[in-house]
Amino acid sequence: MTGAQATWVLVLVAVFAGMLLPLQPGINAELRLHVRSATMAAAVSFATGLVLLILAAAAMRSGVPTLVELRAAPWWAWLGGAIGAGFVLASLVLAPKLGATLLVGSVVTGQLIASLVIDQYGLVGYKPQPINVGRVLGVCLLVVGVLLVQFSSDPPGTSASPGAAPGVGAGTPIGEPERPD
Repeated sequence: MTGAQATWVLVLVAVFAGMLLPLQPGINAELRLHVRSATMAAAVSFATGLVLLILAAAAMRSGVPTLVELRAAPWWAWLGGAIGAGFVLASLVLAPKLGATLLVGSVVTGQLIASLVIDQYGLVGYKPQPINVGRVLGVCLLVVGVLLVQFSSDPPGTSASPGAAPGVGAGTPIGEPERPD
């Protein structure tokens, strides 16, 4: 397999993984209804992920890092879990209000905008890749796509969104499910 072919295989794996991501906020929003808290739903989600990651690490015989190895990591290397927790919590609150398409489109747009800056300056371990016209136009097209999705959707509160988590409406406090009396 050539380097270009290997890259396309990796891109297809990334696309498949990306296709799974819109499921997560909806699943977590549904879980929130049953555990009565956005924070608890996020905690359950992370606990499930932690168990699976520990099992995967054990199966791959990754070994346990030494204290010296842990201390050698830059300060920002420890922020991944906090960023993930913030994303999971925000997405499970936003999912029922925005729907999968608008939520994921907005998230991907934010990721690409941040990625332009990260690549430009080679932040958090990435190799610097200068911003160019093609990259900026690609991000602009995505922003236009998100705007098209937003403006083609029903305004909030005018109709129930198919597939939205039941009982979650515009009057629901952020992070808490609406419960019938």
